[in-house]
Amino acid sequence: MRGAGYGQIICDDPIVARDRHGRLIDVEHDTFTCAHCSGVVFVNARERAADIGGFCRACGKNICGPCVDKDICRPVEKLLEMIERGLERERTRKSYEG
Repeated sequence: MRGAGYGQIICDDPIVARDRHGRLIDVEHDTFTCAHCSGVVFVNARERAADIGGFCRACGKNICGPCVDKDICRPVEKLLEMIERGLERERTRKSYEG
């Protein structure tokens, strides 16, 4: 898996130096953003791709481990578009009501 960013955490406490999924992370690491939940995933050196997350074949983007487990392609951009369409329909409906 190829990282898409760079991050640096300066922390000696191993309890604090964990990502949002509880994995221990190194002080310096690459990152990528999950295409499905938009969470930042830290990529430690020499880490197996299966431990980091995966690749969605439907949308062609890198995704985090929990999104791989869901086994459904739901990119955050499409979710936001659906929400915006729903809000727009609601505004239009309310404008007709008066």
